[in-house]
Amino acid sequence: IRTRAFGSARQLARNSGQAMSSNTILVVEDEPGILEMLSFSLTRAGFQVWESPSAEDALRRLEGTLPSLVVLDWMLPGLSGVDLAKRLRRDQHTADLPIIMLTARGEEADKLKSFDAGIDDYVTKPFSPRELVARVRALLRRSGAPEGGIIEHGAMRLDLNAHHLSINGNSVTLGPTEFRLLEHFMTNPGRAFDRSTL
Repeated sequence: IRTRAFGSARQLARNSGQAMSSNTILVVEDEPGILEMLSFSLTRAGFQVWESPSAEDALRRLEGTLPSLVVLDWMLPGLSGVDLAKRLRRDQHTADLPIIMLTARGEEADKLKSFDAGIDDYVTKPFSPRELVARVRALLRRSGAPEGGIIEHGAMRLDLNAHHLSINGNSVTLGPTEFRLLEHFMTNPGRAFDRSTL
């Protein structure tokens, strides 16, 4: 499988391992106003958004299909964003997941602590939603995620945004379940799945 972006080691590892939901952002933020603003901005930019108000809720969501990227607040109830990032990096299932830290902490020591925990980018509050979207797109490009939600394999071209499949340029009609299954198989090449997993 090739994507419009150059495949990185991170993407190759992801393709050989767990399922990933392309063009999906998990936002972990406990402040409802900020969560709503982030969801609105990312949705308007063409992303599907999963919302989690706590690290514990995020961990439950990440047990199955992975998002393309996580936007993570530092100050969360219970487990902090930094501690969550460390846990994600220690777990083989989530070790390569791109993470952007979002926080009011702007001191150099705080940034270094976040990067040491394994985050990929750092955005300080208050922030511009347009800048955050740009950083999300840049990190997805660097991580080798499908650019524009396009996955290609041989003559097959799967558009994840338009929910459209074409083979040799000819449109193929798929139902919602068929489309999700095909996306799952194309993002996990060379793997066999039993019925319970699907």
